[in-house]
Amino acid sequence: MFRALELTDLNDIFNLRSDPLVCQYFYWEPQGMLQSLNYIAASEGNKFADRIGWVFAIIRSSDGRLIGDCSIHGMDLAQSDASIGYMLSPDVWGQGFATEAAKSLVAFGLGTLGLKSLRATCDANNQASVRVLEKAGLQRVPMLTDRRTYRGEEHEILHFLLRAPP
Repeated sequence: MFRALELTDLNDIFNLRSDPLVCQYFYWEPQGMLQSLNYIAASEGNKFADRIGWVFAIIRSSDGRLIGDCSIHGMDLAQSDASIGYMLSPDVWGQGFATEAAKSLVAFGLGTLGLKSLRATCDANNQASVRVLEKAGLQRVPMLTDRRTYRGEEHEILHFLLRAPP
């Protein structure tokens, strides 16, 4: 289940975004409380500060717990496309929540928003996320691979794309 992030989610978002295990495949370092607060504030009204987008809390239906967040961001209205992303607590990895979130973002982006395409990037070492994106219908774009250096190491970044049916 998705819902907008709220200020009451601060501790859960902090726990998620400060966890080195969660952040290992992201270019940014684990974040502090202030950065987590700024993230929630930037998502208020479901738009990121200088980019149009939506961010959602991922809530586990069985107990109402916030287990992650996901987003459609970096919208390019002229091109009718955007990027998707997700982040989940390690204790729910491998249980299908990331795939469910990614598929829901695809349905929202291509269906509700009427976008023509969705993009995603993923560290090549994060094979679980590669599988999630593929299950959600995104395909790897082999010619769009780049390298980024973070945490003192070079990482291969894979690019994925899904185009709406004609």
